[in-house]
Amino acid sequence: GVRGRVLAARPGRPHRQRLGQGVRLDGDKVIATRSGVIVCTETSFDVLPLHLHRGDVDMKSGNLHTRGSLQVQGDVREGFAATAEGDVDVTGAVFDAAVTAGGSVRIGQGLLGAACEVRAAQDVRCRHATSAQLHAGNEIEIADQATHCRMYATKVRAVRGRGTVVGGEVHCRESIEVRTAGTPNGAATLLCVGDLLAEEAELARITAELARLERAVRRPADPRGAMPRPTVPATDRLQQERLLLLGKQRELLHRANIRITDTVHPGVILRFGTVSLPIALPIHGATFHFDHEHEAIVQGRL
Repeated sequence: GVRGRVLAARPGRPHRQRLGQGVRLDGDKVIATRSGVIVCTETSFDVLPLHLHRGDVDMKSGNLHTRGSLQVQGDVREGFAATAEGDVDVTGAVFDAAVTAGGSVRIGQGLLGAACEVRAAQDVRCRHATSAQLHAGNEIEIADQATHCRMYATKVRAVRGRGTVVGGEVHCRESIEVRTAGTPNGAATLLCVGDLLAEEAELARITAELARLERAVRRPADPRGAMPRPTVPATDRLQQERLLLLGKQRELLHRANIRITDTVHPGVILRFGTVSLPIALPIHGATFHFDHEHEAIVQGRL
């Protein structure tokens, strides 16, 4: 109750998951209809066949693609790709190669190289990463250290081993939790939460189009009538779309947070949405969140 009043909850909507071809519903139980790997997302549940590749993905094997899940007992070598509609499990490392999964990606060792790119609809987990790009629909977990990488996810965690993010950029919707960010010598490192991620490009496109239309509206009409100016409703529509996306970002900022359990070093920039906080002195054991009233990043202690 609030002030003696009971606030009734709104009725919830039933959660619906689409069942794939590898399962069937038997009363209140889901039964597998084939052997394989469970793939569960917010919208679907299935059992997909597992393809086991013994060895490296290289010139001998060529690129690998499977409709189920894929386990590579080796490395993914330079210039090659491993793709699966389910999960991808690489027991070795990924060197300047591409790994893509409709589920999650687990790399037993590390990711290395500027041409190294890993994309997963769910989670990405690896031991270490250097100069790589990592994209996850849900969480990226680094078991030791990420150096000069670009990471995009809902959440990023690096709390085991050294738990360090050095250089590069981390863009998250909700949260970043690391032991150490940056280095004592000031490696430029960006930690960003409340990020629109996939919507960012759309927001940039809408903003550029809006600016172009507003310039056209302000221009004098062409006396020859060759090119009619855009109407005000077109400008209003783009403005509404832009405001909707900015409103979505504001919602993200309400729950966004950055947590540093050990040290955040000078050279690190913390960013919530479009508001940045450069770190000038080492800070030990701190949390950061966004204060909407003052439009500022606020520091707290662990």
